[in-house]
Parts: sequence; structure tokens; C-alpha cells
Amino acid sequence: MPEPRKETRNVMWTAGTGFAWGARAVTIDNLVRRLFWTAPSLVLFFLLVVIAPVQAYAERFALVIGVAGYDNVTPLKNPVEDARLIARTLDDVGFEVSLALDTTVSEFHSEVERFVALVPENSTVLVYFAGHGIQYAGENYLIAADAKIESLSDLQGAGVSAQALLKKLHDTNARSLVMVLDACRNNPLEEIESANLSRAIDGLTRDSEATLGKGLARISGNRPGTLIAFSTAPGEVAFDGEGLNSPYTHALATSIRNKGMSIERVFKQTRSTVVRNTSGYQVPWENSSLLESLVLLPNEGQAEIEKATECDLAAAHPADPDRVGPSVNYRSLDPQRAIPACEVAVTRFPQNPRFKALLARAYDRAGRGQDAFRMNELAMTEGYLAAWHNQGNLYAKGLGVPQDYAKAFEFFRYAAERGHPEDQHNLGVAYLKGRGVEVDFSAARKWFGRATDQNWAASINRLGLMNQLGHGGDPDPLTAAFLFQRATNLGDRNAMVNLANSYRYGKGIEVNHARAVGLFERSALLGTRSAFMSLAIMYANGEGVEKDALTAAFWYTLASREGDEQALSELLKIKSTLDDAQQQELRRKIEDWDDRQFG
Repeated sequence: MPEPRKETRNVMWTAGTGFAWGARAVTIDNLVRRLFWTAPSLVLFFLLVVIAPVQAYAERFALVIGVAGYDNVTPLKNPVEDARLIARTLDDVGFEVSLALDTTVSEFHSEVERFVALVPENSTVLVYFAGHGIQYAGENYLIAADAKIESLSDLQGAGVSAQALLKKLHDTNARSLVMVLDACRNNPLEEIESANLSRAIDGLTRDSEATLGKGLARISGNRPGTLIAFSTAPGEVAFDGEGLNSPYTHALATSIRNKGMSIERVFKQTRSTVVRNTSGYQVPWENSSLLESLVLLPNEGQAEIEKATECDLAAAHPADPDRVGPSVNYRSLDPQRAIPACEVAVTRFPQNPRFKALLARAYDRAGRGQDAFRMNELAMTEGYLAAWHNQGNLYAKGLGVPQDYAKAFEFFRYAAERGHPEDQHNLGVAYLKGRGVEVDFSAARKWFGRATDQNWAASINRLGLMNQLGHGGDPDPLTAAFLFQRATNLGDRNAMVNLANSYRYGKGIEVNHARAVGLFERSALLGTRSAFMSLAIMYANGEGVEKDALTAAFWYTLASREGDEQALSELLKIKSTLDDAQQQELRRKIEDWDDRQFG
């Protein structure tokens, strides 16, 4: 194998260790130190001539790795060029970049250790990997160039575990940590002509097949201050691209260069671009627990970092384009926490309309409609877009004001026309159901489509239903199933049910009861009543699973507790067939479920 291609851009001074060589972008601070130590007489001239016009950034560090020249699995076309593009882009926005190409297993580990050792506390850290990635048993492995995989047990030594890498990065105590994985291409295990591996795969059970999946597995358990980005949804495969770069990396590099945009909006724009350029087949995904808004290229006068307040953490809206920090779903919003926190924020920052809109949302959740209305009016006067959304919700519910769908529609339309994705969805629902306007399937499709362009999962699911039912056009169950899959990739629990039913009944796709069961189970874990009932019936009848009266009784119990009378009737019948031991096991399963949900 040829020597790994590494690129080195500059020398960095590190306190106590002298000079450390690495591919790190030049910053003014480092350059001054270098001149001081190498040519003191030039320092005064440099300070007078160069420093004044340059933008200063907080400390930012990036590790960029691209692996394309694999020895034992199919080489890839784009990762090395992808890594170079990302390195140049991050260099341009103030990161000190370490770039490594076609790393072997030992070099991969060495690069990680060196990088982690050099990163100071409270800095901004970004790690990017492009190359082969494999998920097995819920673990993601980033594969090095010389990896030799002859059995599943070889995976642990084939590169670096993404979860282990994340833990090492957390140990740096970075202020903000971003991990980007463009590593969801074809699974190289499928191409290895090893007899040992073939026998291992041939011998896999149905359960173990599910653990050796395509794409990468979702990474959970990340601590606050972390954003993890995949080039496609967990469990899906990304495109390698026709040009020099993959669709994802090309879109990401372009979005990073947009001035004034927070890092979370950078990834949102990247996702929209990739979905558009791949006709919806690739849907990037990210999970953020960042506690501050990080702007890579601030506009003049704009703060580089705005830290999330207690009010933001307690009440931030998922669709608010000006959100700071992670979001809180309406059902999860705790008014006892959010109201006092946001009242304090409104008092401390009276000129910031965001806190007024968040306080209004908290008042709404507490049923204090008149207080919410008053606070929304103040935020709207100051031009805060999310306040129009809040006000529309009050009129739609009749909370603090008389219920008036026509007025709700006008507030939603104002925000929708200015890019608010949830209100684009709300307009679609209004036209679909005739809420405040006449039923108009064409207009409904238009607004659901605009929200879909922003990857609003509920709208993607609604478009799927309209295609399935033929609302506004001929029935198209195949397109419907495709849209349900897209929304499922984004975590929409209703889309999971709709896709499951497509597999269960062969609507546009081949019947696959086992896959239907898996989708129903995913949705059930998110609390979907219809999924409870479907699972109960499938376990009772043995559709896609072995007949199991005990498990059927479990799902009937959950459905009956949600008010499903048919479920209660079926539960009484099936419980009469269970013996004492099974009855006891059923009670234990219900208690375990309740502990997970409420404990």
C-alpha cells in the first residue's frame, strides 16, 4: 500500500511543548507567536500592517479524515476530495485544521490521540470523517484504509468506533462539539469474498441480521453541547456522488460559508439541499444538544456565540428559525420550569423579543391564554416570526380568545410565507380539512410541499397520505410509500404506522409482515395508539411473528388504556386463555413499560 497522503499547512505553538507539527490552519494568534520566536524584529511591522483588518475567532479546532484507497474492500471515489474540501472550508472560517488522508488503523488511532491531546478546554471542536462505515450490534465503525475484515469479530480492529471517538472528544471538555460522518455508503461487508465471513453471514439469525445493517446506527447518549450529523438518516445509505465530492459534503461546504448563519441552520440548509439534489432519496440527519448558538461567519456586529439561557432550554420551539440551543416539544414543555425562567429572561433582556415569544409558549402550555396572547403581541410588535405562529395556535385552540380558524389561518400564513415550516404545514392542514378556508387539495399539496422542502416530517407524511388516497390527483401508493419512508427517517411516528401498513397490506410495495411489525414497534415506543392495536392483532394472529397470546395481551392492554374499546374487548377474551404464570408475566411487562415511560 502507498504511504498515507497527509497534508500539512502550518506549525502551531503549544504551551510547554514547543512546536507541534500538524495540518492546522493559520490564525493571527499563532502567526504572531511564530514570528515572535523566529524573527522578533518583524513583530512590530506585522502588528502595524496586518492585524487590524482581520476577524478574530474563539478557539476552533477540526480533525478531518478522508479514506478512499482501501486495500481489502472496494475503494471509494470521493472521500479524499471530500476531506480536502471540508478542510479548506473550515480553514477559511477560522478553524485550526488537522487533515489526514487514507489513514491506516494505527495512524487513525494516532491522529485521534494527537488531536485530543492538543485541543484546549472550552474550545469549539469539529470532527469530520468520510469513508466506509459499518454498523454492527448498534455500534458504528469508521473503517481505516488497511482494514482486513474476514469475520464480524474483526470489526473492532478495523478502524475506530464512532462512539469511542465521541467519548474521547468529550474528555477534552470542549465548549461545543460537532461530529460529522459522511460514512454511510455501501456496506463493504457485502463485497468481501471471505469464506469465513460468508459462513458467518449465512448463519445469522433474523435478529442478528437486524444488527448488521446498512448505513450507520443512531448515536445516542451524547452529553449537552454536542451536535452529531450523519450524511443520511440512521440505517440508510448515502450517495457517493458523480463529481469530485459527495452530495452531502458539497452542500455542507457551501452552507458553512454563509454569513450570519448558526451551525444548526447550516446543517438544516445542507439537509434541504441534499434532499433536493437527490430527489428525496437521501435525507441527512443530525441530533443536537448544543447549548449555545455558534455562528461560523458572523455578520458585522453579530456575536459569534450566544449561549442558551434557562428560558431557551425550557421552552425553545423546534421550528423557530431563530432558536438558540436544543428544542422542546410542546408535550414535553414543563410550565413550572419554563414560566419563571422566561419571566426572568424577559425582565433581564427587555429588548430581545425571543424571550417574549418563549414566555408566551410557556403560558400557552399552562393554559394561560390571555397572558400568552398579550406576550405574543409584544413579540410581534418587535418582529419576532415565531410569535405569529404562537398567536395562530391560540386562535386555532380558542385559548384566551374565541376559537377562530380564519384568524388562525391569517397568522399561520404570515409566518408560512416567511419560511416557518410548521406554519407551512398548518396551511396545508387548513386547506386539506377546510379550517378557515375552503377545502383545496391543490393548495394543500403546495403548502405541504413547501414544508417538505424544509424536511418537516409531518408534511412529508401528509403528502404521502394524499398520494395514497388520491387527494388532488390519481392514487399513487408507490410515491406514498416513498414519502412515508422519508418521514420515518426523520422520526415521524405516524409515518412509521403508515409505512408499516403499506408493508402489511402491499400498498405500492411488496407485502412484508416482518418489516411491518418492526415499524409498528418503533412507533409504539413513541406512544402511538394505533401501533399498539396493530401489534396486538399481528401477535394474536401470527402475522410476521410467531403467535404469542401474552405479547398480544400486552399490546391490547396499552391500546385499551388509551380508550380503544375494541382493544378492551379483545383483551378480556385473550386474558381468559392465559394461565397464572402468564398473567403474572403480563403484569410485570406492563410495570416495566410504565417504569420506562414515567419512572
